[in-house]
Amino acid sequence: MRHARRFLPALPAAGALALVLLVPVLAALTPRSGPVAVLARPGAGAAEAARIVAAAGGLLVRSGRFDALLIAASDEPGFARRLYAAGAWLVVHPALAGPCAPSPTPTDPPPR
Repeated sequence: MRHARRFLPALPAAGALALVLLVPVLAALTPRSGPVAVLARPGAGAAEAARIVAAAGGLLVRSGRFDALLIAASDEPGFARRLYAAGAWLVVHPALAGPCAPSPTPTDPPPR
């Protein structure tokens, strides 16, 4: 137990480092068209996530497994950029949202 206490202060730093390394990779994988998974800030509710999508001129496709995650789409170019400008923390292809994204329903349009 004594050894575990020495590593506890390093956990936030390790998490921050992982985030710093992961975010640019995920941003490079931002889809150029089709539906996207939109993640609002942690602690944001569904209303905040929906506000981000609406402000970016998108349409809600379906909700995610938690409130701050929505699947959205827009036919207008630059949708991902507008989502970030409206306050999205992360915009990725729905498949990259992993277990946080809902499974597709039969009525969902196929990805482009």
